[in-house]
Amino acid sequence: MFRPGSITAEIWFGGLQACMQHAGIDCRVLPPKSSAAEINACFEAFQPNVFLATESTATLCSLDLRFIHDYKRRHGCLRLFVPVWHAGMPGAASTPHHDEWRWGLRRNGLTADAYFSIFEPEFYERFVRDRAGAGIDYVTVPQACNPFADRPIAERKRYDYFMATSLTDERLEVTYRFLRPILSRYRGSWAGPGWGFGQQYVPPAEMPLHYARTRISLSPLAGFVPLYAAELTHRVYAAAGCGTFQLTMPTTITRRYFEPDELVQGGSPDEYVRLFDHYVDRPDERNAVALRALKRAYGEHTCFHRVDKLVAHWDDWRRHGLF
Repeated sequence: MFRPGSITAEIWFGGLQACMQHAGIDCRVLPPKSSAAEINACFEAFQPNVFLATESTATLCSLDLRFIHDYKRRHGCLRLFVPVWHAGMPGAASTPHHDEWRWGLRRNGLTADAYFSIFEPEFYERFVRDRAGAGIDYVTVPQACNPFADRPIAERKRYDYFMATSLTDERLEVTYRFLRPILSRYRGSWAGPGWGFGQQYVPPAEMPLHYARTRISLSPLAGFVPLYAAELTHRVYAAAGCGTFQLTMPTTITRRYFEPDELVQGGSPDEYVRLFDHYVDRPDERNAVALRALKRAYGEHTCFHRVDKLVAHWDDWRRHGLF
């Protein structure tokens, strides 16, 4: 597993690694700045059956793709990549030139045998798939809570709200539209780099403590998530796994993972604030909703469920000769 260098990757790949190892699947994680020579040496020493990586430009440039192709030919290995959004996605970091370069590598057999990511199939079809190339299997492995980290903690409530997010244009926009009245009227805890207030960073291991100390976890969704039905964010699953009441926003895919009485959702700025005002001083109502979400998260949406889905797909791909 070649992990990208970001806090999102630390949480997502880290949870996957922990649950794989707990399930008895030996897993080696290569740090973001590993050289091609170090990665090649790890292939020869570890002899992996599956190689996980992102298909970002930076990752592809750091890999010896021909060596990995040859290793697959000699030993059998599934190259399972997380695809990136193509240049047609609003706000995507890619360019048409980079899209063609990546697709050319795959058409020549040098990158993915199959794709997986947290994004829904509709999003993949619209913003990821190479329409000019041969078909390639894509599976959605949604976000999940990590039982090793996301768990309820008994703490006195200190804050009305908690929010941890990095500053981007989309997150600034949703904060300005949905959260200003809440931030101005209530006492809360805010964390994330770039904002100029609150904490700069909360280590992932400390997030359950922050959730436990707050009455309402704010989970607004950045613009592309509800607009394109892309995913449910990790925050939704983590807060549910911590037994925390959260206030999020509706999407067309939410019902695939949670029932309406498990997540409170405000679809407009006025409704979002109204729901916050209603629940902030009603602990019994909050706890009832949070308990239903906790049961759903631990019953269906943990990293162990995610590993089970991946292993089932690996077995299917093996039967079909992908490795």
